[in-house]
Amino acid sequence: MAAVGIVAEYNPFHNGHLYHLRETKRRFSDKAVVCVMSGNFVQRGEPALLPKSIRAAMAAESGADLVLELPVAFANAPAEIFAARAVSLLAATGVVSALSFGSECGDLAKLKRAAAETEFDHVAFAENMGLGCSYAKARADAYPFEIRKIFSSPNNLLAIEYIRAAENAMPHAELFTVSRRGAAHDAHVGSAEILSATRIRELVRTGESVASFLPDAAAKMLDAALAEGRCPVSADALSLPILAELRRISPEEGANLPEVSEGLEHRLIACAAVSENRETLLLRLKTRRYTEARLRRILISAYLGLTKADQAMEPQYLRVLAATKRGTELLKLMRKRATLPVITKPAAVKLLTGDAVRQYTAEARADALYALAYPREALRSENGFFCRSPYIVSADQQ
Repeated sequence: MAAVGIVAEYNPFHNGHLYHLRETKRRFSDKAVVCVMSGNFVQRGEPALLPKSIRAAMAAESGADLVLELPVAFANAPAEIFAARAVSLLAATGVVSALSFGSECGDLAKLKRAAAETEFDHVAFAENMGLGCSYAKARADAYPFEIRKIFSSPNNLLAIEYIRAAENAMPHAELFTVSRRGAAHDAHVGSAEILSATRIRELVRTGESVASFLPDAAAKMLDAALAEGRCPVSADALSLPILAELRRISPEEGANLPEVSEGLEHRLIACAAVSENRETLLLRLKTRRYTEARLRRILISAYLGLTKADQAMEPQYLRVLAATKRGTELLKLMRKRATLPVITKPAAVKLLTGDAVRQYTAEARADALYALAYPREALRSENGFFCRSPYIVSADQQ
């Protein structure tokens, strides 16, 4: 049984994600769908709205056959690391032969052209960096204008990184892109059925219904999470713990945080000392050189105790978060073909050795620190990493 891979965050799973899944299954009707999903912290440098267990269950109930976890050091990372590690996980399954991703462009040929280095002007890139541009802008502006336009859209940027990652980890994989429908990334308006995840999170946090923008199963899970007090999780709830950590660390520890360079650790510590909360800290830190997304990720890395070494590591295992019946059949094949250990039971994690111990220890710590942001106080003592089994879709629900 072959499979098609998808990299996602599902924060939360909504109708746009459902459209992507359905288009992928229509294109690859003979393949199972394997998703690599961010855990409790996401690439924008924030805690996810909902716990990873619930988001993975939403995906499995909506058409994903197998959901694997992207370790936190790679989920809370720049696009190139996020994509490279996620695609390497898909390659490590031994069963994924295709890769599907969304994009604003929708034109695979143009995305491949943008992903190639043949038209990249290294001199212009160096000049742009010298002018104080952020890495992303300096890189985009070093391409011809018609390609530069592609770099202006966030899903195109990720698509380009997926293509580059696939060339390295899965050079023979078939690539497929689905044009984004409905609201643009981070948009505050959308169609009658599809809103951006950003807008959905905003509505959830203000207590408004988003049921019409989510598949039925996902909407029910969201409602249950709200009733239980597991949602909405917000970065604001971690504001003081983040400030406390930044006021504690030394410049040497700050310099060892992922994405910190050029002496930023000194600015980080100095600004934390005079900031009242996370938002005022970000305002003090932001410059042309350092984008807000990068700064948010640095703050989360400090809070979670992540280091440059954690982010430089390769994935050490394949941890299953959710599966359908077809997904459990795929797992049997993966146990024969996978190049990394396949973890389906919490206790099995403790049998890992070497670098895998460092990786799962960071994950368990991140889960425990994520729980501090739950709205319901009684849940904040949870650490589900060693006690939560994968969500399995019952046969009568498929």
